[in-house]
Amino acid sequence: MSKSVSAGAKPKNPAAAANVPTESVRPLKPRRALFAVLLLFFLLWVGGLLWMWWKTVYPMRHPAQQPAPAARS
Repeated sequence: MSKSVSAGAKPKNPAAAANVPTESVRPLKPRRALFAVLLLFFLLWVGGLLWMWWKTVYPMRHPAQQPAPAARS
């Protein structure tokens, strides 16, 4: 069995570890227009969900009073 290398162990050849290329990472730029479009879409979606709930579920919670059936003669 091979012995596992611990995270704090130093490499045997430090020169080889120094030759590892490092990639420079560019930070993302804020995009106000994209944010505004996505925010508008999200608000329309939430508004649509609330409208559907208001038209379908809410009336069932508070049913309208039905008049008493007329007595049969």
